[in-house]
Amino acid sequence: MVADYTCPTYFALWGLGFHTVVSLIFNRFTTKVPFLDGASAQNFKNVILFLNVTVGVIHHVNIGLPLELMNNIFLMCAVGNLVSQICVYRSFFFDYSLQRALVMTGTGIFGTVGIAGPIAPFFGINDFTIPTDLIAIVDGLNTNKEPGCMHHMAGETILLLVMLSWFMPSDKAHKA
Repeated sequence: MVADYTCPTYFALWGLGFHTVVSLIFNRFTTKVPFLDGASAQNFKNVILFLNVTVGVIHHVNIGLPLELMNNIFLMCAVGNLVSQICVYRSFFFDYSLQRALVMTGTGIFGTVGIAGPIAPFFGINDFTIPTDLIAIVDGLNTNKEPGCMHHMAGETILLLVMLSWFMPSDKAHKA
């Protein structure tokens, strides 16, 4: 079992801001939720928004709970994050042309999981694997220290730029 971690303040603040903004963008883009409509769909989107922000807080900040408990909360919230991604990508196909929906879905998936490996060597991390739970993230941050935090933030910055490239030219940005 890895030891608890203490992340730098800038990493904690970045995580709080990043995950809140990304969750709000996903919430805005999710126009249709399977099997739900009206108030039920909005309530579902709000629960997913909460889970997405929570998963961001937990993997950026040690909130003083035992690591095993934080890992269980993280995994539950990660499931909410996966459901959110499925709903938003599904919404693309209802709201945009097939070509644009495919590009947005492809760049979203690449930004989420595909970019971390290729950029790792730029931060001196040569044995990078995509973490599957909070314990693996904490272990990577403890092992790589500052380069690990910077790598994590760089991957999230690329994902944010991808999402902003969807959001800014869309009519959803102007309705906000």
